[in-house]
Amino acid sequence: MRSTATVTALCAVLLTTGLAQADPAAAPQPTAFETFAVQPAAHVSWSKYVGSLQKGDVRVAVTALVVEDTSGPAHRMRGVRIDLANAGSTDQVFSTRQNSLR
Repeated sequence: MRSTATVTALCAVLLTTGLAQADPAAAPQPTAFETFAVQPAAHVSWSKYVGSLQKGDVRVAVTALVVEDTSGPAHRMRGVRIDLANAGSTDQVFSTRQNSLR
């Protein structure tokens, strides 16, 4: 199960990287999950560290998340957060297959 999740996350990273290289002039747009997760009223209600890969000074860590916004009608989203880091910078990529759970 863990290896399946790792492979899925790595495929998401590779797909994101490939899409970013297709049009280098376009700025990456946040996903719906990322937009939801960074709202002030949203909080992580559950998380599970899946694993990480490291080679030299490059590191990729994958965490499964459930994010809830309880400020209005109860709304939840689930997905993965991929933390990317190297010697000079860090970034986070949020991805989800399913838009929302009720």
